[in-house]
Amino acid sequence: NVGEVELNLNVATTIPGEQCEICSQDNKNKPNKLTLQYQSNGKHSQYQDSSRATCIGKTYPAAATIGTTNKEGAVQSFDVADGSIFEIDGPFRAETAFFFSDGDDCFIHTSCSVPLVTGDQIGPFVVLEGNECAYETPAPSMPPSTSPSKAPSPVPSSSPTFPPTPSPTTSPSASPTIAHSTV
Repeated sequence: NVGEVELNLNVATTIPGEQCEICSQDNKNKPNKLTLQYQSNGKHSQYQDSSRATCIGKTYPAAATIGTTNKEGAVQSFDVADGSIFEIDGPFRAETAFFFSDGDDCFIHTSCSVPLVTGDQIGPFVVLEGNECAYETPAPSMPPSTSPSKAPSPVPSSSPTFPPTPSPTTSPSASPTIAHSTV
């Protein structure tokens, strides 16, 4: 019919804070790249248990150099700190290993036999983007104050508490007096 439009339902719509499945056992469309955000406060994945990912919920270095190697042997290295965003290139092995400058290492599952989902934090890595999926982190909220706030002071309705300084009693001299140190 004239005027009909075909919709492409394979394109993901990104909503801040919403998760999107990059790939899974039912969706074997392996990504060519993954965009990750580093967070030293590691977390356990919602989708990849410890048999599928050794990047887990623990404290990782606040700043580090991490390295990884893809299926073709291409080595990538990144200097990261809390909040750093970086992109790793595929093709990916079943497990993508990360090596930290402090000697630690861990891996995440990238064969798609278990879900790879944006917004999921796998150890120190928050999955931000892959295939047609992108995760927009929600705007950060202000941290709570550690001290109570004070009520505003009332505006004085009368004269100030201290009286004004009296006027000088003598006129200024034409030549100033120099004080000598007694030290």
